[in-house]
Amino acid sequence: RVMAKLIKDHPDFVFTTSTRPWNIKPGDTMPATYIGIWKTLTKHQIPILAMRDTPWLVKNGKALVPADCLA
Repeated sequence: RVMAKLIKDHPDFVFTTSTRPWNIKPGDTMPATYIGIWKTLTKHQIPILAMRDTPWLVKNGKALVPADCLA
């Protein structure tokens, strides 16, 4: 339903994330499912502004609280 609404509304662009963190190793990846979504938007001439995901803070396999970095 969301895609149909986007196509109908035809926004100036769609702002989205372009990567996701790996849960088994450092770094990030672009999920294959994103490609089909982007192809559909492109087919309907809706530009995509894709931003890389923010880093996920992990140390020794444990998630860190980003606010701790501000201290």
